[in-house]
Amino acid sequence: MEIWIDSAEHEAVRRAQHLGFLHGVTTNPALIRQAGQPLENILENLLAAQPGPVAVQVTVEDAERMVQQTEEWRGISERLIIKIPATREGYRAMGILSKRSVPVMATVIFHPHQALLAAKAGAHYVAPYVTRMQKAGIDSMAALATMRAILAQHGFKTRILAASLSSLDQIVQCAELGLPAMTLKEDLFEVLTQDSPQTRACLPM
Repeated sequence: MEIWIDSAEHEAVRRAQHLGFLHGVTTNPALIRQAGQPLENILENLLAAQPGPVAVQVTVEDAERMVQQTEEWRGISERLIIKIPATREGYRAMGILSKRSVPVMATVIFHPHQALLAAKAGAHYVAPYVTRMQKAGIDSMAALATMRAILAQHGFKTRILAASLSSLDQIVQCAELGLPAMTLKEDLFEVLTQDSPQTRACLPM
């Protein structure tokens, strides 16, 4: 199972990378704004902080401009994965980019049919927003299980990356479902990787 970190802070990414199991980095427009630096600088620092992919989200709504942004960003590095919202225009952009062999992550997903359409459009990843699904009254784990079943049943290579996680219980539930990937905010990544008090109590002092 791939473990990603959701961050625009390269030092946090570097610390996570030192643990040895980080797969990549996801970002979003809010994290980029909070970092307070030019986007190109942020992406270059995140790429330098670890050897895996970095996901960056488009900031426009129509397909043509999504494709244009993607072409500009991919000039920075081929390790960039482009996050595109699961909207009508987003599906259209995904289809165009898929034909150009550009890796895409469909994002802001709430329902199984969105994952299906993104997979049909050629997305490499689909990113359901687990906690936001729950807040919207959706049984997130049931929806994730349905997404996983649909993608497997129809032979899609698209991978589910669980996003918007907020607890260790959700992490374990996603792992139990057999989801191939998850991304964690910095604070949840710290909670996941911190020493267990019970383990520490059993160690010789």
